[in-house]
Amino acid sequence: MKVVREDEELGCGNAEYVYQVPTGFHYDRRVYNVRCQVKNVLDAECVRHLTDKKLLYDTAVNYNPGNLGFYMPTTWKIQDFLHSYGNVYILKATGDRTGCGKGNAVFSSPEEFESAKDKLRANQYDLSCAVVSRYINNPILFEGRKTHFRTFVLVSTFSSNVSVFDKIVVRLANKPYVKGEYADEGIHDTHTSSSGVDIYLPITKYDGYKVFEEGDVLKNTERYIELEKYYDRVMEATHHIANLIKKSTTPKAPPEAKHAFEVFAIDLIVTASRVFLLEINTKVSYKSAMTYNASSSTVSSNVTLEHVQFSNTYFSWIYTLGYLPFEQPRTFAITGGTGLVLSFLESSLTSFGWKRVKENEMTPSTFVYFNYLEKMSSDLRRFVPSAVRIRCHYKNILPPSKMCIADKGKLYENMVTIFPNFVARSWTEGFCYMIPEQFTNGILIIRPIGDYADSGFGVKVTSSKESFDEALRITREEVASSEGKLSSFIVSEYITNPILYHSRKYHLRSFFIYRREGDKVKSGIFERSRIVTAKLNYVEGDWSNPLIHDTHSKTTDCNIFVATPDYGELSNTLTKIMNEHVTSVYEECKVGYEVFGLDILPTPNGFVLLEVNSRVGMKDLGDPAGCPYEDSFAKFSEDYFDWMLEFAL
Repeated sequence: MKVVREDEELGCGNAEYVYQVPTGFHYDRRVYNVRCQVKNVLDAECVRHLTDKKLLYDTAVNYNPGNLGFYMPTTWKIQDFLHSYGNVYILKATGDRTGCGKGNAVFSSPEEFESAKDKLRANQYDLSCAVVSRYINNPILFEGRKTHFRTFVLVSTFSSNVSVFDKIVVRLANKPYVKGEYADEGIHDTHTSSSGVDIYLPITKYDGYKVFEEGDVLKNTERYIELEKYYDRVMEATHHIANLIKKSTTPKAPPEAKHAFEVFAIDLIVTASRVFLLEINTKVSYKSAMTYNASSSTVSSNVTLEHVQFSNTYFSWIYTLGYLPFEQPRTFAITGGTGLVLSFLESSLTSFGWKRVKENEMTPSTFVYFNYLEKMSSDLRRFVPSAVRIRCHYKNILPPSKMCIADKGKLYENMVTIFPNFVARSWTEGFCYMIPEQFTNGILIIRPIGDYADSGFGVKVTSSKESFDEALRITREEVASSEGKLSSFIVSEYITNPILYHSRKYHLRSFFIYRREGDKVKSGIFERSRIVTAKLNYVEGDWSNPLIHDTHSKTTDCNIFVATPDYGELSNTLTKIMNEHVTSVYEECKVGYEVFGLDILPTPNGFVLLEVNSRVGMKDLGDPAGCPYEDSFAKFSEDYFDWMLEFAL
């Protein structure tokens, strides 16, 4: 696909995709009538009931899905408004010239109401289309200033799809808030031009990588953390509004386009008890975010790291849900059949317009998801070898260089130099002779390394010098006789004070994804984890009893899913290790990614990373009685695949 600007060679010809950016309150007319396959603007008439403030009120009254009325401030058509003393109201005009606070007037008396109408008439606004709303004069404040929250909803002609973006922009007024003084726009206006400060939720944590050139600005985001407590409330309101949009709208492409989508900006204001919808904006545009110096009250025009990161995520979302469904049909293949509920993965890809094909129908544009077979032999777990070599675009398997974290010995050697507090004191095979006597007489665990080394195979716990020497001898014999299926072993200090779950030892199975496309890397940890327990209640001692000390799926009674704790720099550390060793993907694909299972032991002193697993399997252990859908295996599968696809695609 070739990208051209409108002033180069597009002219008034044809294009495959057009992305129009508003200038002021209008789209550039030079490209407005360009014929194309997909355009990011819907036909104006099909959404006027949302973007016109008067019609929006009517729409909310007529459809009122769920608790939408709870999110609407009390509103009147101007003809129906009767002033009530002691209250504050806002008069809002409608039309193309009403963006960024224009066409609004706040009043609190009949005299001020008449003055507000005169002001709008003088600026040639049509009062017959205006509305009056109760003014929200008790907003939550940030650093003493009024705020509003902007969220984003994409509406597409593809299956009338409606999607909510998971990021929020928070904007501030320029002056500290004072109840009253409603004519002072610096106090009450929270548009981009007011303060030059944009705050993005959720707050981004950075790992210290040098991403931009010297002189680029990194705002101190720690001071914005307090705003995150409003994230869930604002997103809940946005989903209700998206439901209104979906029920009331039949998306239609403009005449010059075959298909179309559009992003609408939802402006919300939050109080201590409510979230209020102010308006739904079309022709969404952005000014570069600026940094604010709290001590000197000065604004710098430097583009911030947060703004760049937000833009990247925003346009990725637009491409995935706006343009991608209309591309030439792509194909996907799913091999194997164990573990998570794969129907969610299939339905997500199908919703993008992709077609499922068999292994022998794959093409270089295919998205391939390989499930490993449970057991191809009595002991060894493998991916399907016939499928691994298939040429495709996306592949969820990385090359063997991933063993820099998936091999217990290499993981320890790499972690101990970067993040030593996250691993137990250990010795790889070649350094066993250096283990101090106080450790060999203590509690140690010996774990083999290799293809056989999973599900507790070959693990030995010792509590004396004699038992350690004997276990070491047996382990060396097992490695030597394994025909390469065991490569080595690692000895670690055994953790004898784990945190317990219902009196049982447990570990968390968390999930780390790493994606590489050329030099571009993306990684992260899934927000949900699984609790994996031992069979019996924990007793300190009886170290050779696996029912007390081994934590595996087969000894866990049922599905237990929890929110993933904050592991600090773990994700960044694993990413740094992978960046150093995994410098390419398999030659038969363009994008390689893989999800790794992190086995993490919670202790009173923090978290300990036990191992990193490739070929992640997930068994359905059965949901507990009365389990709500939000905590079910099906919901976990659905969220897991949404997360995986967000990274993969």
